[in-house]
Amino acid sequence: MIKVNGKEYSEDTLQKALEAYVKPDDTIYVPEGIEFEGVSSSREGLGLVFGNKQVLFWGYSVGTWKVYYSDLITKVKYKLIPCKREDLRRGDWGYAIDWEDPYESISSKDSYKLILNDKEHLFVSIEGKNIICSAYIYDFWYKVVPVE
Repeated sequence: MIKVNGKEYSEDTLQKALEAYVKPDDTIYVPEGIEFEGVSSSREGLGLVFGNKQVLFWGYSVGTWKVYYSDLITKVKYKLIPCKREDLRRGDWGYAIDWEDPYESISSKDSYKLILNDKEHLFVSIEGKNIICSAYIYDFWYKVVPVE
């Protein structure tokens, strides 16, 4: 067993996690269990899929966040780029954590934040039923960007 941030993991578990998320170039990929719907002319931006095919996104034409139902979700591969909170703008998606290990909660939808302004962000609750607005200050931020 190997201790990481106070929790014990088997060497096999850690190796599988590394193989799944870290490629030779050290890119951190958003895992398959976290789905984003890509940019389209009718949806205006990147949206996080949650619940029963609901998508949370920023509606640029109306200037606020929106939720819609989509049965045509296109899986697109995304990666995480380390950044500062002030680098994220309204409508961006960020991945936020309070510890240095980016893999600790990478599969948890509530770690992915829709940026509203320079202080607030939205996220989907762990159970996937609520959208929560918060101004919590996280220590580490990553920007969600498409893999080209």
